[in-house]
Amino acid sequence: MSENPKRLIGAREVAEKLHIGRTKAYELIHELNLEMERKGCRTIPGRVSCELLDELYIKPKGGWK
Repeated sequence: MSENPKRLIGAREVAEKLHIGRTKAYELIHELNLEMERKGCRTIPGRVSCELLDELYIKPKGGWK
């Protein structure tokens, strides 16, 4: 059986990935979910797309060269 990466992650995982506290991670998740709702997407409170988080914070396009 192949291992599937998590698609939605919670505050603990966000905090670990970004090296921030859990309270700040919850704030970040809330902000990202509001943005996704404005774009017409459905969200789950307390969860955020791992793909979106990576795109915006881990591997941003056009950053430092």
